[in-house]
Amino acid sequence: METIHRSKLFISILTITAVLIGISTASAKPITLKYATMNAPTSWHHTEFYVKWAEKVEKITEGRVKIKIFPAQTLGKAPSFFDLVKTGVADMALGVTAYNNGQFPLTEMISLPLLPLPNASAAAATLWELYEKYPEMQKEYEGTTLLHFGNTSPAMVINNKKPVHNLDDLKGIQLRVAGTRAADAMTRLGAVPVSISISELYVAIEKGVVDGVTTVWEAFSQIPVEKLQYITEVPLYTNQFWIAANTNSWNKISKEDQELIMAKCGGMAGSLMEANVFDSAEGPARELAKDWTYDKLDPAELAKWKALTQPIHEEYIAELEKRGLPARAFYNDMIEILTRYEQVATYPLRQQ
Repeated sequence: METIHRSKLFISILTITAVLIGISTASAKPITLKYATMNAPTSWHHTEFYVKWAEKVEKITEGRVKIKIFPAQTLGKAPSFFDLVKTGVADMALGVTAYNNGQFPLTEMISLPLLPLPNASAAAATLWELYEKYPEMQKEYEGTTLLHFGNTSPAMVINNKKPVHNLDDLKGIQLRVAGTRAADAMTRLGAVPVSISISELYVAIEKGVVDGVTTVWEAFSQIPVEKLQYITEVPLYTNQFWIAANTNSWNKISKEDQELIMAKCGGMAGSLMEANVFDSAEGPARELAKDWTYDKLDPAELAKWKALTQPIHEEYIAELEKRGLPARAFYNDMIEILTRYEQVATYPLRQQ
């Protein structure tokens, strides 16, 4: 009888061990997250950010978390990315705040014209600092797990008509502009904003529909460089990105790997890694447009441009205050942080 009991005990131990081994094996199976993106696989953003970010996540988790990129809006259209993440159609996505005007009001504040914004990395770092401080900004991403931010470098004035040193030079120049707030800014500055897609720009310049474009370093590969000649490096405006995960998908990842990802690829580190795509595009862009004439506004002239567009800032702050948001305090903090980054010689930026 004792032998039978021992046999049963032995079998039970073997069964429990097998179950535990099975659980261990199952938990060791890599988790693959579907990443919805809007850029084509041939784009600078795809090769320099999406792919490198995915590779870094896999490396730091030792293969326990893998990222499968779905480029060129194959999981859904870019304006629906936030809903795709919330519902789990996509495990994660990179979305543009401008595609959902008004949905991310505090985040969008950094797109106001002519801010003291030196580069994309400073903007992305500022966004993360503000996100950590303001619950109202955190609420904009409710229903998802926000991983980090991204930001473009400032859009600049580019044209084929004449050098732009001042407001008189800018007056009447027809420029392709993206977004209503950017168009408002250019109108107040005396330019003529034209709303066309970037794919229409070449023909529009040839036919004289536009004289140029406002755009960022990263987009130089998409514009007809040979048709343009003059650039004024002035921080007209920027666009923001959010990178968020479906919360259920995120919670499938172990706590240890979540912490690893946020420390190395999320939060401030991820924000700077994404923004670096825009900053690192400056060198290749300058080489591509090496025959252009490059100019910058002197401080007194820049102050005039800022004075003309400051009412846009005040109108936006008033609009958000009416919605019960701490817009004035947020704006003041944003300016303080941006100014701090603008004034230091070496930015705590461009982390890899």
